[in-house]
Amino acid sequence: MKRWMSWLLVLVMMLGTFGTLTACGTKTTVIDYADAESFEAALNAGENLEGKVVRFVAGEFHPDSALGYNVWAGEHLNFVSSRNPDIKEGDIVTVRALTIESAMGSWIINYEKVDNAEIGETTISNPKGSDLNGADINGGAESASDGVAGAAGSSQTDSFGLEFDTDELGLPEADTEDVPKEEEKPLELKDFGWYCDKAYNGMDTAYVDFAGLIYNPNETLVAEFPSLTITVRNGDGSIVATEDQVGSVIMPGDTVTLCGMFSMASNELADSEITFDVDCSEFSNGTSIYSSAKTTDFEITNVSEKKGSDRYITGEIINHFSEEVRSVNLSLLLRKEGKIVYIENTFIDGLKPEKPKAFEFQRYSDYPDYDTIDISAMVW
Repeated sequence: MKRWMSWLLVLVMMLGTFGTLTACGTKTTVIDYADAESFEAALNAGENLEGKVVRFVAGEFHPDSALGYNVWAGEHLNFVSSRNPDIKEGDIVTVRALTIESAMGSWIINYEKVDNAEIGETTISNPKGSDLNGADINGGAESASDGVAGAAGSSQTDSFGLEFDTDELGLPEADTEDVPKEEEKPLELKDFGWYCDKAYNGMDTAYVDFAGLIYNPNETLVAEFPSLTITVRNGDGSIVATEDQVGSVIMPGDTVTLCGMFSMASNELADSEITFDVDCSEFSNGTSIYSSAKTTDFEITNVSEKKGSDRYITGEIINHFSEEVRSVNLSLLLRKEGKIVYIENTFIDGLKPEKPKAFEFQRYSDYPDYDTIDISAMVW
């Protein structure tokens, strides 16, 4: 009888232990973002999402990309791993983002899979309650192996400085097969000018700033990597100096200001003639690397000149584009009776939508006499 009671006691204890282990094993993780769209929107807003849990519908799977095993999701999301994740297109996947990097308009995300995850009260989702391909995932999928038809959106990116092509990276490419290509119209140089600081007088070398206002007359084609070429000739026609300045993109119907600088012998500057030319060898139906914001998407306000031991021209820039713009090249042109008499440029980073950001141009001596200030921003 005692032996029977002992076995019964052991059995009860084992069942209790099993119940405890089972309860621990079924602990769930609350999903932070229920779809790729809300996750990408938060990234674009500048939020740090490392450590966050996201559920998404897998788009195309590229097992041989230079980044490793690459699963596309959203419009610019690349979930990459060094091991085969056993994911196929259409799977509903729940992962925790470990590291997130930005590269040429796309997000590169290293991750780990998360089991036993579910939608909670704090879960964020897009207003439609579905992923980009329309698959309903807010109802709570049972596992990452459940299949959902469709593929995520795509976009084209570049190799962000590494020695391989975008095809090798396995990043999304723009689908332009069904888009008729407009006949290319050459870029137009609307205005130009150059400036040599008087402070360099008496020196052997003159440093010349130059600028060109370049217009893209095409209705649909984006001009990628436009170039402004400066050629300096002596009175006899011989070449004294030449310089190329390459820009980022010019959206259809937009005009950008491209600035640069070159040096030459001071004694040859007075008798020289400077000519300007523009060119662009790459036109496309969309920008592959840079933001598609136009110069007109940026508002320049509160511009003024501050005088003291140094001279400053300050102001604020407001990004009215729908997305954050990571960097712009801000150009300053001072004019006297319409003629460019001074040129300078600087870079501004992290322009969030509708949030003003201050800027300044600094100079250690007086500005040339001017009557107007022109400031414009080109995505960079």
